[in-house]
Amino acid sequence: MVKKKKTEEISPGALGDERKCDSMQIKINEMDVEEGEFIRVERGTKRAAPTPSPVPDVTVPDATVPEATVPGVTVPKPSQRFPPIVVKNPRFQELRTALQHVANVEYQIVGVGTKVFVKREEDFAAVLTFLETSNCEFYTHDLPKNRPFKVVIRGLPLMEECDIQQCLEQEGVQVTGIYRIKRRHEGDGDNGNCLYLIHIKKGTTRLSELKEIRALLSIRIRWEAFRGGRRGVTQCLRCLGFGHGSRNCAMRKRCMNCGQEHGVAECTADATDEPKCANCGGKHRANDKECSNRARFEQIRQQASNRQRRQTAGD
Repeated sequence: MVKKKKTEEISPGALGDERKCDSMQIKINEMDVEEGEFIRVERGTKRAAPTPSPVPDVTVPDATVPEATVPGVTVPKPSQRFPPIVVKNPRFQELRTALQHVANVEYQIVGVGTKVFVKREEDFAAVLTFLETSNCEFYTHDLPKNRPFKVVIRGLPLMEECDIQQCLEQEGVQVTGIYRIKRRHEGDGDNGNCLYLIHIKKGTTRLSELKEIRALLSIRIRWEAFRGGRRGVTQCLRCLGFGHGSRNCAMRKRCMNCGQEHGVAECTADATDEPKCANCGGKHRANDKECSNRARFEQIRQQASNRQRRQTAGD
């Protein structure tokens, strides 16, 4: 039922005095009064603020309530993701038959061989143990909990990494690896003020504590946080392949200079001998930035990154 708008009676003598009020009332009626409603404006008073509509009592479904707010319910931890284990050129059926008695795994066929995926840490360890005892060629990556704490030492001369590690261990530092950082414009004869990257067991120390060690072998040093090098392609120093490091590589050794199956320190080639790339077979060292295999790997990695970005945007 539509209510009629009430009209206020005004005496003729008051018309002149009330024109402003009437004008205000007309504007209010035109703007705010809808069918089925009316607003009464008292003389000499300001218009009252409209009463807000009552908020409906909406019950949130149980599925939208965080589990942490529900008494007696334990919030499950997010599932941990494990790095793939890449097995080089196996006979897939033999690998599948062997691993089905070892762990619960999934597979993906890739160019270099087969990627093995696991969902539990015990399965990850079981697969690695099986591949090592079977003398399979494979590589993987660090588990998040096993990634080392990385720092840099400045001020030491050129010296053996094992000597530095021994000194640090005497100071109580749990070292897992030491690597010399060779700067871009540094020559082979530069033996002073070298940089060393130190890998330390995660969670055992902090940079502020390391800075208390002011000297090694009576040589003053400076500790710095490792900020990462140039973000290029990772190349393994063992097999010279791309996309992984030597710490988790069980592939055959390849020489950086001649491409044969031995380490670069064991190479007997002369400095005048023509180098050979272990990856593309070209006449250059395996770490050459112009290697065609390196460029191809960068392209594939960029395509995978773009594909992942599009999928994320689509979600």
